[in-house]
Amino acid sequence: MDILITIPQHPENCKKLKHWLVEHSLCLINDEFMWHV
Repeated sequence: MDILITIPQHPENCKKLKHWLVEHSLCLINDEFMWHV
């Protein structure tokens, strides 16, 4: 994952990465929820 390498030069990428992880985890939770319903 190249974004991890660019964080020292581009600190804002860390925020982008966190935001992406939050959105991604929400999608995973929703998918699991849909499977259980």
